[in-house]
Amino acid sequence: MASNNGIPEEDFKFLKIIVSEYFNARGLLVMLKVLFKDHVKEFKLSGITETIELLNALESSDAFSYKDLTLLHDAIKLTDEFSLQSKLKEKIPSFPLADKQAPVTKLTAYRQKLLKFGYCLTSRDLSKIDKSYNTPLKRYDNSWAMIRDLEHEQVITPTKMADFIKVLERIDLKSAVSILNEGCTPECQKEKEHPTNTRPIYNLPDSEYAQLLVNVSDCWSKFGDINMLKVLLCDFNRIGITEIQKEDDVFNLFRLLRSSGKLSPSNIDVIAEAAFLCGVGPIEEIIKKKIPTYQYPASMDEVHKISEYRRNVIEFGFKVEATNLKTILKLSNLSHIKETDKWRLILSLELNRKLTPKNKETFVKMLRENDMTAEVDALNTY
Repeated sequence: MASNNGIPEEDFKFLKIIVSEYFNARGLLVMLKVLFKDHVKEFKLSGITETIELLNALESSDAFSYKDLTLLHDAIKLTDEFSLQSKLKEKIPSFPLADKQAPVTKLTAYRQKLLKFGYCLTSRDLSKIDKSYNTPLKRYDNSWAMIRDLEHEQVITPTKMADFIKVLERIDLKSAVSILNEGCTPECQKEKEHPTNTRPIYNLPDSEYAQLLVNVSDCWSKFGDINMLKVLLCDFNRIGITEIQKEDDVFNLFRLLRSSGKLSPSNIDVIAEAAFLCGVGPIEEIIKKKIPTYQYPASMDEVHKISEYRRNVIEFGFKVEATNLKTILKLSNLSHIKETDKWRLILSLELNRKLTPKNKETFVKMLRENDMTAEVDALNTY
């Protein structure tokens, strides 16, 4: 039996096929990823290449089922794809039509706002935003790819929206600003005028940017651990681990970071967060001397550019005992590696894919079975 907002279970698999073919034919999978991001974990979302995989993931998360098609109705209303509804009704007579007057209930106001924002952007707008945030340019194929990327980079978030709007205002994207300001409360407006949780906008001249990198590199070489920095930089997929491993100069590591698009004259957050995580205190003074308004992280809550997984690996590096590390190498069939530096050994574990985000739980299980409690706790810190 179907509910008032559902269909018989035997019709549901055909519904998913029709919906998948419809959105695939229009190249709208990435748009759906933006729309449904709150309902599917990011590590699953990033690996999805077909709309039907996304629908299956939504079903697994209990956001979408044959008993409750509300999420699909909300998507049809928001995207104005009512031809899909007609197609579904034609192929599956039991399909209940969406009530155009009913409120959207399964998608947040924030997510709806991002959808409107994506639809309003032109190719020229995309180019302006790309130039504002990326060096080198990423040349986004469409607005949805850009939103996905900027959400991943923590540029677009509910708490950072005021900062993002400020950038759009500076590059004169009036329509986009108007959409993102819709429904803004007095408190929200006050936050935009006097932001408290956003970092001030800056854009260093090339000469000052180059000098900052030289000063930070020299400081790191004097007070920090280059191998710890290498482990931290493995967080960024566009920099190969082998390339990181063979580099022995801090400045050149920052050069790799810049070529990956994670570091620029208008965004040095990765350096600041890396220094904070690795305990290279003097770098804070160097950055603030060059950018007096810069908000250096004061707690782990203010670290956004470096993933929780990577922070756990750094914590593991701090806590792992030398004797335990040797045991770990043996258990990982890497006992032939004769490195003595623990950070280089951790790099070897990552290079040989013994410690990765995907197999972290297996790795932790191995540690737990060998009574390495401190190391297990470290890898589960965040």
